[in-house]
Amino acid sequence: MPAPAEPSALDMMRAMYVSLGDLTPPRCHAHLVHGAPAAEEHLYRKLLQAVADHYHTGTVDAVVLNGLSVEECTRQNQGYRGFEIYRDSLIGFGVPEQSIEVLPPSRHTAAESDNFLKMARVRGWQNLVVSSLPHHQLRCFLQIVALIAQPYWCKVYNMTVGGISLASTVSKPAWIDSRWPSVSAPLFDNFEEEFKRILRYAQEPKVINGVVEYTRHAMIPEALAYVLWRDSQASP
Repeated sequence: MPAPAEPSALDMMRAMYVSLGDLTPPRCHAHLVHGAPAAEEHLYRKLLQAVADHYHTGTVDAVVLNGLSVEECTRQNQGYRGFEIYRDSLIGFGVPEQSIEVLPPSRHTAAESDNFLKMARVRGWQNLVVSSLPHHQLRCFLQIVALIAQPYWCKVYNMTVGGISLASTVSKPAWIDSRWPSVSAPLFDNFEEEFKRILRYAQEPKVINGVVEYTRHAMIPEALAYVLWRDSQASP
């Protein structure tokens, strides 16, 4: 199968609009906070404050966190700091502990997305919001769209945060066994790193010794088609 074409500038504009300025549903069953692709405390607390503010609108049933613990994140050299730290921050921002759900430990974006969708199936959640930092948000959306598959059964929306300078340092440590290097650079450069991953993970993965190399995510046109379907549906 030939490699997918690089997305057009116009389609990237459309996709970035969705990831950075999406609408949110009038009723949100669950709001996932992806394990932050940045180690800086002020950045992930800014994201958690935005998620807490969304919860306080009264339209959100549950806030969902990646279940990797502080101990696991330290051992794996993750940029994520662990669900205990995120949970405590959310509680400090006024989210009740009983409204915070924890996924099974998920080492990467694909595992987070898959575990979130599995939880949503079990709980009967159909209106979902996913949140990450702005440079990572689009790839999170591309990943979860690919995992939903057709026929579509749930509606997923984006929420991120603004007010972060392109000159702000964003650090993403490499896992101990990652194929990607550590990054500590201005946000400006982190967008380039994420774009490389958007192109890479749109490719069909190799199967090595019977194991799929990675979980493919949606191409930009696939994600835009999903958004057009989602937004054509009647409001809940």
